[in-house]
Amino acid sequence: MIENFSLKENEKSLDHYNYYYGKDPAKVSFFTLNEEMIFENQFPFKTTIEQVIKFFVSKAPFAVLSQYFNNQNEINMEKFKYQLKYSDKYEDLEVDKKEILYYLTKIQDTALMIMLAEKHSKTSDRIPVDNRNLKIYVKFEKKYYFLSNNFDQYIINNTFLIGKPMINDHRFYIYNKATTENKLLKCSKDEFKKLKINFFSRMSVYCNARNNLYLYEGSDVSSKQNNGKFIEINLQKYNTNIISSTFPNRILHSMIYIPECYIFIIGGKDSKDVLVYNINTNNNKYEKYPYLLPRELFEPSLITINNKYLYAFENSTFRFYIYRINLIDVSPFEEIKIRNMNINQKFFGVVKMKDRHSILFLGGQIINLNKDPNRKDKCFEFDYEKNELYISQRDFQSFDFIEKTFIPMQKDSYMQMEEFKQGNIYSPKVILFHENYESLKNSSKILKNNPRYRESAFKSFNSNDMKINVTDNVISLVGTDSSYDDMPIVPLYNNK
Repeated sequence: MIENFSLKENEKSLDHYNYYYGKDPAKVSFFTLNEEMIFENQFPFKTTIEQVIKFFVSKAPFAVLSQYFNNQNEINMEKFKYQLKYSDKYEDLEVDKKEILYYLTKIQDTALMIMLAEKHSKTSDRIPVDNRNLKIYVKFEKKYYFLSNNFDQYIINNTFLIGKPMINDHRFYIYNKATTENKLLKCSKDEFKKLKINFFSRMSVYCNARNNLYLYEGSDVSSKQNNGKFIEINLQKYNTNIISSTFPNRILHSMIYIPECYIFIIGGKDSKDVLVYNINTNNNKYEKYPYLLPRELFEPSLITINNKYLYAFENSTFRFYIYRINLIDVSPFEEIKIRNMNINQKFFGVVKMKDRHSILFLGGQIINLNKDPNRKDKCFEFDYEKNELYISQRDFQSFDFIEKTFIPMQKDSYMQMEEFKQGNIYSPKVILFHENYESLKNSSKILKNNPRYRESAFKSFNSNDMKINVTDNVISLVGTDSSYDDMPIVPLYNNK
């Protein structure tokens, strides 16, 4: 309910009231950065911003604000920051003696102001009635307090089991990086029936976090299903648990684990809000990142850089997009502009190359614009210091990564798992990556302690007789299938 402005110091006389209010007082609206309205009220033109904020603090509904905090005790109105938006850019609003009229005048179109100035003597009369609305954004003092100083090292130290659901099944793989063993475990049908899960769908997404596998069940927003399930699989105890059955419907989204305890859910059809789940809280609630995505992102490739930035790459349409946020400052999404380049690699995985200050795109789809059969497709690489995109020297290999972020195994060594389909059979594949393959071959415990590892790791899946194909720094532990030529431009979950 909108209340009328009332401060006792302004209620001196009827003349004073009319002077300040006039026939058309200004309307001030308070919004979150996700464009959700918190509070709205009418104020005189000459009310100071300091008075407006004071009134907002006294009247703002705590029931609305509390959804952005874990508990009521965390809410501290004095720590809120206020911003105005000019040409899609946010500027901090000083809580001072400047009047509403000052900011209303500032946001008006300059040409319109000059034209109206010739007809009206009072500044307030120059502002059309429809434009007498000041929109103030409330930036909560949101911080992610449990960010590790070294993301990769934290994962290396705290993760030894890595999982992957088996597509269209209720089994999942567990890879033990210490023993280099891989297991295929089956969830009981009774357990799945109790949890109301049919099987692990390709529309669902997942990520690994501290020896647990987190899945977000995918469901089209147009389906009859109202909510999505957020599921946890304990890879040590083999327990499956539904964290929540009331997460928003999502499809074509991606997830990434950010140490120590956050899972960011980004992208999806008709979804601009970013969900954040804290695995330490042991509850069924998510939070929303304070800023919306500038646009829809379909199956974005996510990666963290310098223990500070989270990058999102998306190339599902005719234009390639790069966005990033500062996790420490909790910043809005910033679009990284690059020179226009025809990048035909889509839905790829991403891995860091720290020595080159770059991010390598691996797998996904290549849309073959060049039909030269003798020309090998190449991967793309993004230099995050120079903000330049260029073609890598590495040959493209067709990998279908659902979890698109490569997981650190040891210093400068990363891995990811995928499944590839031969006929009607899905087979597992582990991809190891190191910037310097010779260094990995000579020093890695993974290969050194098991010289036949690349050939026998998956012999239980009848993959021992497959040819091993090592291209540059990519090691495919069960071989490479290069039969994915001329794939259509479709999200990977639709691939047959």
